[in-house]
Parts: sequence; structure tokens; C-alpha cells
Amino acid sequence: MRKHSKTLFVCLLIGIVITILRMAFTYPEWNSSYLHVVMKSSADDIAKVYYDFGQGLSEKDSSWVKVFGDQKFHEYKFKIPDGVIRALRFDPLAVPGQVIIRKMELTTGFGKLLGSVDLRQLKPANQIKRLEIRNHEAIITTQEIANDPQIFVEWKSLSSSGYINWAFFFFAVRLLVEFLVITCFGLGLYYAWLWLHRPQEKQRAEVTGFNSGEVVAKWDIKKIAGIALLELSLVLSIEIVALRLWKIDFSVPFNYWGDTLWVVVPIKSMIENGWTYVIPQLSAPFILRAAAFPSMTNLDWSIMKIISLVASDAGSVINIFWLFSIVLTAWSATLAFHLVGIKSWLSLGMGVVYAFLPFALLRNVAHISLVYYCVPLLSLLAIYFARSCEHPRSATVRLVGYSAALAQGFDYIYFSFFSVLLFAFAGWLGFIQKRSWKPVKGAAIAVGIIIVAASLNLMPSFHSWYTHGKPSDMSYKSPQQAEIYGLKLRKMLAPHEANSVPIFSQWGKLDKSIRFPNENENVTARLGPMAAAGLLFLLMASIGLVRHQHEHELDVMRPVVFLSLFSLLFTTVGGFGAIVNQILPDFRAYNRFSVFIAFFALAGIGLWWQMRVRTAVTRRIQIFLVGAFIVFIAFSLYDQLLDVGHLNNRRAADEMMAIHERAVVKQIEAKVPPGALIYQLPITGFPPDPGKERMLPYDHARPYLWSSRLHWSWPSFSRQHRFWLDQLAGMEGAGLAEALVLSKFRLIWVDRFGYPDKGARMISSLINVGAKDMLPGMSPRYVILDLAEVVERLERQLGAEQFALRQTALLEALPSSTWGHR
Repeated sequence: MRKHSKTLFVCLLIGIVITILRMAFTYPEWNSSYLHVVMKSSADDIAKVYYDFGQGLSEKDSSWVKVFGDQKFHEYKFKIPDGVIRALRFDPLAVPGQVIIRKMELTTGFGKLLGSVDLRQLKPANQIKRLEIRNHEAIITTQEIANDPQIFVEWKSLSSSGYINWAFFFFAVRLLVEFLVITCFGLGLYYAWLWLHRPQEKQRAEVTGFNSGEVVAKWDIKKIAGIALLELSLVLSIEIVALRLWKIDFSVPFNYWGDTLWVVVPIKSMIENGWTYVIPQLSAPFILRAAAFPSMTNLDWSIMKIISLVASDAGSVINIFWLFSIVLTAWSATLAFHLVGIKSWLSLGMGVVYAFLPFALLRNVAHISLVYYCVPLLSLLAIYFARSCEHPRSATVRLVGYSAALAQGFDYIYFSFFSVLLFAFAGWLGFIQKRSWKPVKGAAIAVGIIIVAASLNLMPSFHSWYTHGKPSDMSYKSPQQAEIYGLKLRKMLAPHEANSVPIFSQWGKLDKSIRFPNENENVTARLGPMAAAGLLFLLMASIGLVRHQHEHELDVMRPVVFLSLFSLLFTTVGGFGAIVNQILPDFRAYNRFSVFIAFFALAGIGLWWQMRVRTAVTRRIQIFLVGAFIVFIAFSLYDQLLDVGHLNNRRAADEMMAIHERAVVKQIEAKVPPGALIYQLPITGFPPDPGKERMLPYDHARPYLWSSRLHWSWPSFSRQHRFWLDQLAGMEGAGLAEALVLSKFRLIWVDRFGYPDKGARMISSLINVGAKDMLPGMSPRYVILDLAEVVERLERQLGAEQFALRQTALLEALPSSTWGHR
């Protein structure tokens, strides 16, 4: 190592220089100003600062942050662009409450103080009940009906004083992350150079593929640990920079709408109730037996359970798990590529590319069950079977492959299903290659492991169906949907429309502008430039358009070519999967198996490129090929990471919505006793939930995610709940209010977005019979109606005995043969 110390020093020096140059030329924070406000609040909400550059106050000239209602002082930072500010307005909350401001200061992005605001110059402007200065603090109380309280700040009151904050520290951390990325890239080039200049006798001794009979060296544990740590730092650095993790609220899922809302529900239950199978807080007035929905991912949940020991909210748990799953995928892919026969440094780069497939970024936490960290090792095992179980490290391949099969069996059923098909084909392929039963036996063992593990994984669902009956609306999948959700080769090859290279950008924009039919979740199967090139290469090889220089090279490539062709023919629109779907319609979204094709594509192009390097006639050509491949890896990563944009673009709106909904729920919990039942309107479907009017799928899960002491009527999943709900169908006004009271509900949550008239008719019919608006003016979307007066009136009218009899008739007079135990 000592003889290479100068080269390592140069790599580090280059990383430092590039980081400094990037710091100087690309960060606008150096030339921006920030208003720092130290305050505490009584309510969770958002605070805004509006600045007037001479054109009046407007939303476009504003900055906002989330405010914590924990009655503790926090420092909030509002970014203010350069310019001459004529006026400044501060909106401390958008709900009734109280804030206490201790300090307001203006600084540069680097932390240099420009001036401080004299709190005595704060002027109430709208919906401020009281503003008083006490002990050098401004105590501001908003009105009870406040939804837009405003305070004007006297801008001329700025005066110099000495104050230093932590801005420089966080800025330095941000630079350090970029330095690590650049330096690791340089070290990758350095180790590639070392490999090219290794001794000739070592080159001759290397194993170049499955057929080699050379003695294989023992695993170098230190080298493996070093590669794992290097890849960990690379992946974490990319995640931090690409997702801007330093500025997000981790309690809000990366994707806060649609399917995410449902997948977070069992995670929250796991934190509150111990596990995910039964959720007492949902499906009121009964309970939600979530195990009846056969989407068991017990392995993932076990990892999340460990994460929940240090992260107390469901949003943080699912976010951390998703980020960690990308690390696991990079590690498993790197190991699998290396065992396929690709050198360590090349496997590392390709492992990172595979971990950040557009599939991972577009699915993100919304389809957390589709994390694919087992897929590389399953694909490796299939290649092993297809090569008739010939490998210099057969024991290692079998160990990691069978372990992956066991792990996948306890995860989402989709990848387990396709793995069984893939192993069956690979075993048959291996048999016809060498007329040996060994690959058939190995494939049978792998298939058996997956089937047994998957059966155990789904056992809670089967038990729930047997005990309580299979829920209604579970047969919502149909055979023809395989033609709707199948893979599209066109979409797999397309680059991102925001790619800065003109030809790729034009290709991506043109593809997106044409209104092709059935564009749905199959758009997430985009492979990225490197895997797309690998797939094209394998397709050309399958029809003989690629010339192989040696028979050994053909033997190494053949199983990868055949497995990728089988996967494509099975999963594409109109493929063999559509035939299988006539028998098993539950597996309709064949686009999800693109991750198997991506692995084969990367393995194929990696093996081919490595062989070109090894057979290059001169050292200069070798260096050029290695450098070109590293550039190709970097370019593919760049194109793939563009798919993170949709998460970053939604982030501000998602966090604002989460803050608002959390504030509404906390206000409810402050006014009602623990365990109160809330009926949610309008009624929406489950498990298929296409949305309703402006409501998006699973929007009724939103309030549950922020509550800790309430019970909610959504979803109507069990037969018991559906039978009860059918009795309320079509009710409004007095009939609905009385039925809900008899069903033990005390509140009604109305989502205005679910009605064409914004719920005006339903709300007025309930208010006319005694329901009261609990939080008037607090939310433009949600209305919370209190049934306390209806409860008192109905108890007086019926008397305690008659009230109890009618309650029993409504809740318990259900067919015993249908429900089983509650």
C-alpha cells in the first residue's frame, strides 16, 4: 500500500479541489439571506414569511417552514432572495393558537449576521387576538376562528449585533458528502488502473467464467469489507444528495399519497400494536383484520420492526427502510455480479447502477413491498442452474442463492412467483445443455424452498379467511389485465426526458408526448441507459448478431442470453404471462419483473465488456475501454437519478398537507376522550380504491396516520363491516346521525374533496339535526362534526334499555355463519 500512497494522495487532492470549485460556483446559498426566528408554538402548523420587492406581497414571494406544536423553542429558517425588500409580513400560524417569539435575525447563508429585528416593532395585521412583549419575548395569540393570521415586520428596525449560528456546520457536512462522492469515484478509477497493470502471471491465473478449472483463491475478508463500506458510502452519499435528505421531515413518507397511505397503515399498527395482522384502530365500530389482505411481507416488516426501536413514527420507519433497502440491493447485486464472473471494481459500479434503477425510484415507498434486494441472488442462482451447476464457487452460489430463496419466500409473493418460473426454466435449460440431472434437482430444491416459505408467509391470511370468511371484493383482478400491466419494450429502453444530452432528451420527450394506450405502472420498468444497452445486446446475441471470439465466451454468455429472452417473452404485453394469467389472474402486473431482466442485461454487458478489455491488443485500448465503461456507469446513474425529481417536486406540498392534517387530528384528540369513534365520509372502496371526485386512492387513511387515541371507520373490508355499512346505505340527516350514535360513533369526518358539491348537502343535513362543527374554519378540506347533542337527545327519547336493544340489533344481529368471532 505504501508504494501507492502518492496516487491515493493525488485522488484525495483532486476530490478536495473539485469540491472547493463546486462550492464556489454552484451554491446560491452563499449569496442568499435567511430570516431566523426562534419561537415556540402551541399547535403543529406552518409559518410563512412574505417579502415585497416593490410589486406587493404574493405567494411567489414567500417562504415557509413547518412549526412544531410541542411548546419548545425551535429555530426556524426562512430563505429570502437577494433584492431590496420594501415590506415583510410574518404569518406565525394558520390555525388558532399561541406562539412566543424570542428572536428574529437576518443572516447570510453562511451564517454571518446582517441584523436583528426589534420585537417591539411587530405590528398585528389580521386575526391576531393579542400581541404583547414580555421579558424580551413577543407573545402572539391568534383568534379562535383564525385561518390566516398576519403580522407586519418593521424592516427598518434591523440593527447590527453579534450572533453566530450553526449554518457553517451544516454547510460543511453538505460539502463533505459531495467530497466523498467525488473521491470515491477517483478511487474507483485508481483501482481500475491497478487491475489493468496487475502482473501477467496473475492475469493468467484469474478465473474468467464458469468453465474455468483453475483453483480459486479464498475470500479476502478485508477486501470484501472494504468494498462493502465503499459501496455503502457511495449509496448513502447519492441518497443524501439526490433526495436532499438534509431538508426533509422524515416523519412524512417520501411519497404522501395513493398506495403509500395504505402501505404505511400496517407499519403504524406494528409500532402501536406490536405487529401488523390486527389493527383495532380501524374499521370501527369493529376492528380491521389486516391479515385478510394477502400482501404479507414479514421479512420486510421484521427489518422495519428493528428500525422502529429507534424511529417512533411510521413515516420515518418506512423512509429509513426504503433507503436501507437500496443499500441491501447494491450489496447483493455486487456480490451476484462478482459471482457471475465480473471483477470486483466493475461489480461495485454495476451494483450501484442496479440499486438505483428507475424502478426503485419510481416505485419508492408507494410500493415498498417491491423492494428487490433478493432478486440479484435469485437471478445468480438461475444462471448457475442454466450453466448445469458448473461454477468454481458452487458452494458459495448455492448458499447465497438458497438463502435468497428462503428470504424471498417470506416477502412479497410477486417475486417469489416469478422466481419459481425462472428456476424451472433454468433447470430445464441446464439439463439440455449437459444432459445432467444436477441442475433439475437444484432448481427443484430452490422451488421447494420458495413454496414452503411463501406458504408459511401467507398462513395468517389463510387462517383469517378460514376463521372469519374471505373479505368481499377480493376478486377484483381479471385475466385480461395482464395485457394492461405487462412490460413494454419501448418503455424499458426510453431515456429520461430531462436528460441534458439532446438526442436522449428528444427521444424521452417524444416517447412521453405520444398517447400510447395502457400507460400505467408499466412506465416504472424503464431500465436506464446501461441496462437498456445490455438488453439490446442480449437480444442481438440471441439472434446471432453478436460475434464471439472464443467458444468459452459463448458458453459464459449463453445462459444469460436465454434467461433474459425467457423473462422478456414471459412478461411482455401479449407474452406467455398472459396465458398463465388465464389460470392465475392474481399475478397481473408482469411489468414488475423488469428487475430480473435488468440484472441479466447488466450482467451480460458487463461480461462482454470485461472480455473486450481482457482481449484488447494494447494497454492503451484497455485503459480506454475501462475509462469508457466508468463514464458509461456515471452517465447511466445520472439518467436514472432524474426519476427522483417527482419526489423532490412534490415534497413541499406533501409536507404542508401532512402538517395540516396532523394539526387537525391533534385538535380533535385534545377535545374528545381517548378511544372515540369517528365515522368517515364519503364511503370509499377497499381494497380497490380508484378515488372519488377529487379524493385520491386511500385518502381516508390520512387521519389515522397522525392519530394516537382515536378509532376510524375506514376501511370497510370484512364481511361483518360491509354488512353493517349496507344498513346505513343512502342515509342522510337524522337517519344517518341516529344510526351512527347507535353504532357508538361520536364524531363524523367529512372530506369535502369526495363530493361534487364539496359536501354541502351532507354537512347541512347533519347540522340541521344537531351535529356541531367542532373546528369551524380550521380546514378548507375537512369538516369534523360532533354528535354529542344527538347522543343526548336519542338517549332521552329511547331510554337506556331501548337504546341498548337498538344498539345490539344494529351491531350484533349478524349471520353467525358468516362472521365468526370478533
